[in-house]
Amino acid sequence: MPHTDIKYTSDLEIDIKALMLAIESIILDLDPTAGVCKSRAMKIDEYHHSHINTELRMYATKERDIELINQLTTRVDQKTKSLMRSAAHVTVKLDFTPLPYLTGFFDPSDSN
Repeated sequence: MPHTDIKYTSDLEIDIKALMLAIESIILDLDPTAGVCKSRAMKIDEYHHSHINTELRMYATKERDIELINQLTTRVDQKTKSLMRSAAHVTVKLDFTPLPYLTGFFDPSDSN
């Protein structure tokens, strides 16, 4: 299950929810087995220079090769820029989660 953290300066005019949906769509287009993308955004009020920084995390698999890396980062970068209405520095970073990692969905109303 991929994760996305978006940190952006409060002066930017950008539809962050649209960006989150687009990132999930891009990931699933490139790797239909990836699953939903858990995303969150943090608006930064104190900063030096306008910027948006998107950090993606996914499990490392043999199918997630350099071609996928290049396509994913390029497409997220392009989508980010297409949603921006003001000038800023743009960064897209992709990390692969190491194997000793535990994640799952918890619902306390599920009595199993």
